[in-house]
Amino acid sequence: TPVYADVDPLTLLLDPVQAEAAISAATRAIIITHLYGNMADMTAFRALAERYQLALIEDCSQAHGASRADRPAGSWGDIGIFSFYPTKNLAALGDGGALVCQDSALAATLRELRQYGWQEKYTVQRPFGINSRLDALQAAILSAKLPYLEADN
Repeated sequence: TPVYADVDPLTLLLDPVQAEAAISAATRAIIITHLYGNMADMTAFRALAERYQLALIEDCSQAHGASRADRPAGSWGDIGIFSFYPTKNLAALGDGGALVCQDSALAATLRELRQYGWQEKYTVQRPFGINSRLDALQAAILSAKLPYLEADN
C-alpha cells in the first residue's frame, strides 16, 4: 500500500524529512519523482534508502538531462524510469519509455518482462511479461531529438 509524504514547498519535490517520517516496518521502497527538469535531494534519499535498507526508484519522466552533484537523473536509484510520452521533456510521437539499473540480474529479468516474459524466442520464463519494447520509429525520433535535449531544457 503506497504511503504518501509531502513535498518541499520551495522545490515542489518530495521532502526527505517528510519521507523519512512516513517510513514504517512495511516500507519496501522510496519512489522519487523528479519534476520540471529538477531533481529531488538525491544525496538525502540515497542515505535514507541505505539507512532503512529500502529500494530507491527514480521517476525521471520530467527530468531527462537533469543532474545533481554531477550525477544524471536515473543513476542515483536502484532503478531509473524515463517516459517518452509526447508531453515529456524528451518526447517521441507515442507511448514509450526506458528503464535503467546497475544490477545485471535485475536488468535481465526486466528485459524478459518487456518481451512477453521470454528468455529466448517463444520460451516464456516470466508469466507476467508483456510486449513493451520501444519500436524502431520511436527510437529514431528520440535519437534525432537527443542532441538538442540540453538546449531544449
